[in-house]
Amino acid sequence: MEEGKEDFMSFFDVAPMFAADYYKVGHAIKMQPKSASMVYSTWTARSYKHHPNCPKTVVFGHQYTIQKLLEFWQTEFFDQSVELLEQEWNHVIKSTFHPDYADFTKFKELHKLGYLPISIMGVPEGTLLPVGIPDHVIFSNHQNFAWLPQFIEDQWSANNWLPSTSATTAFYRRKLIEPYVKTSCDDMSALPHMCGDFSLRGHTSLEAGYISGAAHALSFDRTATIGSNLLLEKYYGADLENNPPMMGTPSLEHSVVEQGVAWMKQKITNGDLTETERYLFSKAAFDNWDINLIAEMLFINYLCTEVQPTGTMTYVSDTYDYWGIVSKVLPMLHDVIAARDGCFSVRPDSGDPVKIICGDPDAIPGSPEFIGTLNLLKETFGGELNTKGYFILPSYIRMIYGDAITPEITEKVCSWCVRNNISVSNLCFGIGAYTYQYVTRDTRGYAIKATDCILGNDEIQIYKMPKTDPGKKSPRGCVAIFKEENGNYSLVENLTLEESIGYKNNVMKFKVKNGSFCTESIETIETIKERLMGEVL
Repeated sequence: MEEGKEDFMSFFDVAPMFAADYYKVGHAIKMQPKSASMVYSTWTARSYKHHPNCPKTVVFGHQYTIQKLLEFWQTEFFDQSVELLEQEWNHVIKSTFHPDYADFTKFKELHKLGYLPISIMGVPEGTLLPVGIPDHVIFSNHQNFAWLPQFIEDQWSANNWLPSTSATTAFYRRKLIEPYVKTSCDDMSALPHMCGDFSLRGHTSLEAGYISGAAHALSFDRTATIGSNLLLEKYYGADLENNPPMMGTPSLEHSVVEQGVAWMKQKITNGDLTETERYLFSKAAFDNWDINLIAEMLFINYLCTEVQPTGTMTYVSDTYDYWGIVSKVLPMLHDVIAARDGCFSVRPDSGDPVKIICGDPDAIPGSPEFIGTLNLLKETFGGELNTKGYFILPSYIRMIYGDAITPEITEKVCSWCVRNNISVSNLCFGIGAYTYQYVTRDTRGYAIKATDCILGNDEIQIYKMPKTDPGKKSPRGCVAIFKEENGNYSLVENLTLEESIGYKNNVMKFKVKNGSFCTESIETIETIKERLMGEVL
């Protein structure tokens, strides 16, 4: 190991100067015209062809990602030894890129300056923009660092496409469900609860899961991701004690059910059942239930009476025999579930969601599979009609489905409910990683493109306009965003930097000025949600 290398790596693993594609090094060190003294770049969602039925973009996440960007450069570059930084630069670039680009001069000048000489302007978060209109712009403030706006493209892009994409996905899922709630429910209070975020374990990193989950909070108030609430508290002023943006729900996973079934089977074998458990066991055994189903019934009884007799509890019900749970166990435990001071929610986690919720017309007539979960719950627990004439279960029983719930499945289930005079508030959906992580930067065509620069004494409008793909056309020059009287947004381009900054009624405001974060731009999650809910589709 080279001398000093161990000390360097003890400070950090990857410095900001390496958080880029290799070719960015070539641009910064040699390839950019030497006369360049300013570069202005736009960040734009250019397409929704891979995001069907989501034509506009919900802008979200930048209040978090911009502060993280500035913190990253401060702690991992400006606060570090310039000698160690240069040593590592030479070690990496000479050996893995090209020796002619192992010139650390520009980064040494930047380190001496002591801050990132860039400014960032953007529209407020919660804005609903048409594709093709930039939501943020980045430009350099020092003539020696015109290379910076495009050098940090990878850091900006990698951190910013996901939160806006997730916020857009959640918003349009809410809009999909909204008319069904309006039709089948007494009021709209159920709408924010209709979808929970279940996606954390399917993200590429915990941080990605946290910010994606925070985006979910703009449209829904249920989550399984603790870190999203903490992120909203730290960066978006959320009050977790008095007005939490999202709530979690006590819930069972398969491993706990498996252990609970094993424990109850052990109690049966050892003769350790309580009097109530013996009674339940004898009734089920008389009907020749499978031993796993008997044990699971005893475990659910234990959960409902001793572990959590109050509040909402979600029970994953397909570890062994889902239809046995819904058609046999729940009727057996009817009185126990009805006596709880709270809601017991059944959660299937496999199979075809539409058939399991609504029933399978191809199954044996009269079978649980044919009847479906909602109608089985209706048969067991009864209910009543709400003021609009739609059936609603008693408040102590509901169902939730969180496995591969796509927009298409959501619409099929909701439309079935309305056709069958069942309120959609009897169930809710979990949105998982298939929805929130099965996406890329291309889902909304996000890209940073340079659109203006100063070369020598001239400010020049630049642009990208490939004949092979007109959809990748960039704006020209500096830009402003104008909100029209009808609530829609329009793009003003072909401006100089001075004209853009001073443009009257420009929705874009400074979020970073010459390297300093603009604290006056900070908004709470509640303000952002309110803005989004007032936007025009």
